[in-house]
Amino acid sequence: MSYVDALVRRSPANVTTKKSGKQLPLELWHQILDCGSSTERPNHRHEYALVQPQWIEMGKHGSTLVCFLVQDRMLCGTLEDAYSVDEYESYLKDPSAHNCYATCPCHCEPEDHDDLGDRAIQVPAIALDSRISILYQGITVPDVISWVERGSCHLCGGNRLICCGCGDGRRARQCFISWDIPGDCGVTMFCPLCIGLDFAEEGLTQMGEEYGGNPAERMTDEEYDRWSRGRLRELGY
Repeated sequence: MSYVDALVRRSPANVTTKKSGKQLPLELWHQILDCGSSTERPNHRHEYALVQPQWIEMGKHGSTLVCFLVQDRMLCGTLEDAYSVDEYESYLKDPSAHNCYATCPCHCEPEDHDDLGDRAIQVPAIALDSRISILYQGITVPDVISWVERGSCHLCGGNRLICCGCGDGRRARQCFISWDIPGDCGVTMFCPLCIGLDFAEEGLTQMGEEYGGNPAERMTDEEYDRWSRGRLRELGY
């Protein structure tokens, strides 16, 4: 879709019918592509994957970015504690800096195109000029869980919220939250694994001083609702 978008933005004449050479106006192409790229339709999810850019190949139709599809990795939704999340995100920022830690997604460094085999993902360079994003950087563990692993999270079971006093809540408090908080069944928190450590802790501070909060910094109900919905929407939930 990004490739088509880049083509028609350069000129609608780049995409024509085979027999008569008819073409659509740019405005209609924009409507079609906006509809096709929308993530707001019910039950609509694009396919995402973790890839590592490797090199650029030159061909008669232009340059192509060759990426390596990362498959042999520990799933982000199965990480057990905050330390593992930090290590995983450190790997995502700089894969070449890690080569031994068990939670790193992959340690394969292919030397040539033959080594990639069916794991080669080829991205036409023209598609990178599209207004429809195709490659993302600066991703986090919650991003991978949501977009690549389709929201599968062992900690909250996909609920995105955890009761602080129940079994999963106790595990979340002990393994992810950086300070001691009460195990009150009347309080729920964002899942620190699939929603994010910072968001889980920020949400807890809104529950009162016993949860590390400062009354002067407490959000109104409307502000909290806007903040929490914004985070869920950001991750596609």
